[in-house]
Amino acid sequence: GDGTNLTSQSPPIIESIATSATPDFTLTISAPQTVIYGAAASYDVTLTPSNGVLASPILLTVSGLPADAIATFAPSSVQSGATISLSTLRIQTGVTSAERDHSRKRFISLAVALPLVFFSISVCFEDSTRKRRQGIRTSTFLGLLCVVTLSSSGCGQAPKQTTQVIQPPTSYSVTVTGTSGTLQHTTTTTLTVTTNEM
Repeated sequence: GDGTNLTSQSPPIIESIATSATPDFTLTISAPQTVIYGAAASYDVTLTPSNGVLASPILLTVSGLPADAIATFAPSSVQSGATISLSTLRIQTGVTSAERDHSRKRFISLAVALPLVFFSISVCFEDSTRKRRQGIRTSTFLGLLCVVTLSSSGCGQAPKQTTQVIQPPTSYSVTVTGTSGTLQHTTTTTLTVTTNEM
């Protein structure tokens, strides 16, 4: 105050200081799908950033698949930016049977081809009858050795004989998880697998 005005005191003023928002993201997936057993389903996974750019890429994983299915993401991780990012989830059903057939055909081809190669080399490049007979015996032995080796390695690597029984329709709850550092979000869709009789 002064000689003309009395002193006075204003009411307190409250001032709030907010910290900056933490970067985050949301995760969504496209609609449920129905496929025939042995076919592939494809889903669009959408990652929407919020409050800035994440320090770590978002790694995508999936669970809840059929026992004999394989899932792949393209891409499998997404760098969070200022715009929406997309990844394609492909689920291939009936993988066990396909791999087993492929392994068996490859083993049979090698088991037949290698002894023939040894036999041809011994016949074509030996000039005398005695040497030729010795070469045939050697090639036969080596060919049998290759067959035994391939048989043991093939048996160890080939998938077990299993029978997949699917009662149509069979539905699976597929969960996609996005992880970036300590942040983690999930989204769920449905995959329905039917047989050819449907």
